Amino acid sequence: MRLRPALAALSATALLGLAACGGSDDTAAAPSSSAAGTSSAAPSSSADATGSADAEAQAFCTEGEAALSGLQDQVETATPDQFATLLPQLVSTLDTLEPPADIAPAFQTLRDAYDQLAQAATANDLTTPEGQAAFQQAASDLGSTAQPAEDELSAWTDANCAGTASPTS
Repeated sequence: MRLRPALAALSATALLGLAACGGSDDTAAAPSSSAAGTSSAAPSSSADATGSADAEAQAFCTEGEAALSGLQDQVETATPDQFATLLPQLVSTLDTLEPPADIAPAFQTLRDAYDQLAQAATANDLTTPEGQAAFQQAASDLGSTAQPAEDELSAWTDANCAGTASPTS
C-alpha cells in the first residue's frame, strides 16, 4: 500500500505524459533545439523541418499512447506483489519505443530509472514492510535522478502531443 506513493513519485508524471505521447521509429530527426538556435535567413526550410518534426512527434505520441495506456492502468491499480512483474513489462514496452532525437536522452534516462526500479521490485519481497521500505528508498533515489527527465518529457509532451488528445482547427 505504501508503494503507490513511492511509485507515483516516479511514474505518475512519466506514465501519464508518455501514455499521452509515446514512441516512433524515426532516427533521422535532427534535434529541434539546434535547428531553432542556428536559424539561417530561410524561414521556409525551418517550416519544412517543423512539418517533418511535427509528423514525427505525432507518430511518437500516437504509438506511445497505444503502447503505454494499458500499462498505466495496470500500474495504477497494482498490488505490491504485482510490481515485480509490471515494471519489467513497462521497461520492455519502453524499449519498443523510439523517441525523436530531441528527447532521446531524457527518454533513455527515464527508461533506465524504470529498469532500476524494476530490479528493486524483483530483488525485494514487496509484500513485507522491509521490502516495501527498500523499494520506497529506491524510488526516492531514482526520483531525484529521473525528475529532470520527467520534466523534459512532460514539457515536450505538452508541446507536441496535444494534437493526439484534442483536435486542432
